[in-house]
Amino acid sequence: RKGKGTKRRLAVWNEALPTMDSKARSHVELTFRLRNLRSKDAFSKSDPCVIAYEKQRNGGWTEVGRTEVIQNAHNPDFSKRMRMAYYFERTQELKFEVWDWDTNVKQRSTAGQDYIGAVSTTLANLVVDSGMPRKILKRYVLVL
Repeated sequence: RKGKGTKRRLAVWNEALPTMDSKARSHVELTFRLRNLRSKDAFSKSDPCVIAYEKQRNGGWTEVGRTEVIQNAHNPDFSKRMRMAYYFERTQELKFEVWDWDTNVKQRSTAGQDYIGAVSTTLANLVVDSGMPRKILKRYVLVL
């Protein structure tokens, strides 16, 4: 059953199994808004992009999605959404990095891009904490 997004722009699709097991899950859809980004470019505003990572059991991070690049924006509202499986019995650590994308937007590597900031949290915090979605990144606010 498809649910409607909340004020936090978080939509949840409930696909839980009737018994609690390690595969019980829902799907969560995240949208992103960034506010008051500093310019990383000398003569224009930043061209921000958000890259989402999930921590793996081996301690490494795997990219799970990224937004589009929005040109010349200090307060971008990204239209691309990220849909993730939310496992009830597992801690899912997430990291969201913000980059100023100055070169070819089809390029996948962050090499040559300007790092703006990052925030880490768990998917459970995004789902259950009504005080979310704001996390302060020095002078930046990443709104999930």
